Amino acid sequence: MSIVRRVQFTGKSTYIISIPKEWAKNLGISKGARVFIDLMPDGSLKVRPEPRFTEVKLAKVIDLRKGSSMATAAREFIAAYIAGYEVFKILYDEQTSKTLKELRAFVEYRVANILVAEENENYVSYKVIGAPKPLSVSDTLSWLKRLITVVFQEIVRGARQEDLEVLRAVKERDNVVDKAFLVIVRNLTSTLMGANTIDAVGLQSHAEALHYYRAFKTVERIGDHLSIVAENMARLVEMKLDTSKIAELLEEAAEKFVRAVDGLMRVDADSARELALEIEVFRDMLKRVELPREPLEYHDIMLSLGRIVDYTLDIAEITFDIASTRSVTKVLYE
Repeated sequence: MSIVRRVQFTGKSTYIISIPKEWAKNLGISKGARVFIDLMPDGSLKVRPEPRFTEVKLAKVIDLRKGSSMATAAREFIAAYIAGYEVFKILYDEQTSKTLKELRAFVEYRVANILVAEENENYVSYKVIGAPKPLSVSDTLSWLKRLITVVFQEIVRGARQEDLEVLRAVKERDNVVDKAFLVIVRNLTSTLMGANTIDAVGLQSHAEALHYYRAFKTVERIGDHLSIVAENMARLVEMKLDTSKIAELLEEAAEKFVRAVDGLMRVDADSARELALEIEVFRDMLKRVELPREPLEYHDIMLSLGRIVDYTLDIAEITFDIASTRSVTKVLYE
């Protein structure tokens, strides 16, 4: 059904139209209420009420008694957390108490901003603490960059100083990266559901969210491979084997990673293009690096380092994707 309204002019530069009374009444919109107006690619406007995120407390029930494995229950928990659920109730019985114990260890290790709200012999209840706040994509990338840069630095330091404690602590740092990633995706999902306007988080169109999610996931994967590198590096240090060449390569990879993320934060396609060429040269050079064939830790480190470089190139390519998306958006809206 189409409703016709005349455009009116008020003040010195403001065009206004009235909204249908029945529509406002049905949605509980009254004087002073906020509505969100989205600019659509076809030039139309989408008017919607303010989302009820502050009123609705979403609760997720996970019933271990139905035979779910720990892995399946964990996937269900993470999916609900990302979607925006705030309360999680895990049902169990005597037969599934072991599964519950494993699930609790996973949740409390991997998920940020969550605490036990209630527990008894039948269920455990978790609650997400802290309201979701709009986090710009630039701030998000800066946060992830800092976390990963520290991991690079700690591996290099641990290798050069032969410090096993530093190298073994990298696993915990990677866990922080994993937690940050889940918080970031939860916030991005919340924005796309309407909790914030997209411009509040630095998006020029909804289409950009796809590319930024890919960037966040790519950085998280770099963290995973750095954890593998640290683990293997610790074994080499224990065996008193040379790690100096690997440390040099890691420093160069770290420098390219920082430049890739900085370029993405600025959506600088020119710098991304230049960096992509450098990364391709670096990647080819890695294939020619001569390291001992034994032990296998050398091979595993180089394999992960290759993946880190590939992911860094992916970040540069994502910069091209976002720049192209913004060019199309500009044409559509202007």
